[in-house]
Amino acid sequence: MIRQAVGAIIFKDDQFLVVHKIKIGSEKIPGEWDFIKGGMEDIDESPRHALLRELK
Repeated sequence: MIRQAVGAIIFKDDQFLVVHKIKIGSEKIPGEWDFIKGGMEDIDESPRHALLRELK
């Protein structure tokens, strides 16, 4: 199965927007820095809609 996904690199001048992702579970995982991205959901009308949802 191929999962559709969206992603973006947001930048202004010399700065980039990244998110700190923390994985929740039984093990302690320190997390990681990443660009905005995520999978398409059934409620998304388009890739643009999915990306705006992920940015929110």
